Amino acid sequence: MKKTHQSQHPEITVKAEGLGISYDGKTALLKSVNFSLPKGSFHFLTGPSGSGKSSLLKMLYLGLRPTWGKLHLFGRDTSLVKFEHLPSFRQRLGVVFQEFNLLDHMTVLENVSLPLRVRGLDSKEARIQAEDLLKWVGLQDFIYTYPNKLSGGQKQRVAIARAVIARPQLLLADEPTGNVDDEMALKLIHLFEELLKLGTTILIATHNREMMTRFPYPELRIDNGALLQIPSIKVPSQKVVNA
Repeated sequence: MKKTHQSQHPEITVKAEGLGISYDGKTALLKSVNFSLPKGSFHFLTGPSGSGKSSLLKMLYLGLRPTWGKLHLFGRDTSLVKFEHLPSFRQRLGVVFQEFNLLDHMTVLENVSLPLRVRGLDSKEARIQAEDLLKWVGLQDFIYTYPNKLSGGQKQRVAIARAVIARPQLLLADEPTGNVDDEMALKLIHLFEELLKLGTTILIATHNREMMTRFPYPELRIDNGALLQIPSIKVPSQKVVNA
């Protein structure tokens, strides 16, 4: 019994309480969102385009402050995290944006190994790990290529490799399989599952119902500013009314 009082949400990676955001001060994109992501869980984030999926991910990454409500990451109230502490706090997260956010002046290898080098890992070891991961995602022939020479699908794979290489405690991905073929999409989900085995908490925003059927993890669905929690997807057209 005493265990529950040692720290707030000791086994909960993310906890949102009444979380909401409004960009114009009048209309709420997200109204009052409540959910928890246990440590080592895998969830899909779904909803129509413009429903607030990307905004929610940005709040979880601390790139966007909620208009109201409370957000806890790793048991800590994020409103108390000072600006100067954000970089070190974000080192516990891996993030895949739709915009990729690759550094154009760095090669593919340098982009992917950067999170390890920021953490102080020896440059040779960081290179070895980056090369292994790039081989996994089929980019072993592009390690010295600069991002502006890559296709959208190749940039996506580089962004994913960079996000997962340091084994983050929380992985947030916005449509991570949107620019790759079905075979590579499956390979990437299997890569995420390897992280899951290591205890990483994973939240993936997607429109791919077929993928969700093949990998029946719980779903968080945003609908008209509210969030519905759905245990799993068995059939793409199935509706869960008592979630």
